[in-house]
Amino acid sequence: MIIYFHGFYGSPKKEREEFFKTIADSTEYYEPKIDYQNPVESIEKLKEALREKIENNKDDTVMFVGSSLGGFLAEFFAHYFRCEPKIVLINPSMKPYETLLKYDGYTQEKANSFLAYRVGNRRAQTTVILDNKDDVIDLDYTRTLFADSSHIIDIYEDGHRFSKYEKYRHIFEQAYNNLIEC
Repeated sequence: MIIYFHGFYGSPKKEREEFFKTIADSTEYYEPKIDYQNPVESIEKLKEALREKIENNKDDTVMFVGSSLGGFLAEFFAHYFRCEPKIVLINPSMKPYETLLKYDGYTQEKANSFLAYRVGNRRAQTTVILDNKDDVIDLDYTRTLFADSSHIIDIYEDGHRFSKYEKYRHIFEQAYNNLIEC
């Protein structure tokens, strides 16, 4: 099972689903629509939905993938469900309590609600794809955060928005094929 978390301005995409279904032919793909304007409510609902998905796919391996703010959630949920999967994070926004303040209507109180979902002890193997042209996230902070538990891959493409899934297919295939089951 591949679970994908889109970013702040993102939404589920059919072409992304089609791509990930080619990574693992028999696996289920799940990409929930996340309401980042109501983060606590959205994350709490996701806990139940994901619990059901994971329990219904007990014999399948699980890979969490997330882009930008979805990367923050991918890491949280992998640890929340006590899985030791391979996690793939694409330009992850690991300080949403700071980066979200740039957006109209995002208050400090709402941004701070993400503090409750931070992961302290990074124990799962994580692949982090960082685009060095990214001007949204703090690249140095992210590299430091994942220095001991991750494989960091630097690319030079489009900045924060990642669209070249096919070009980096080998990264996703490698991550999926090296999974440890929940």
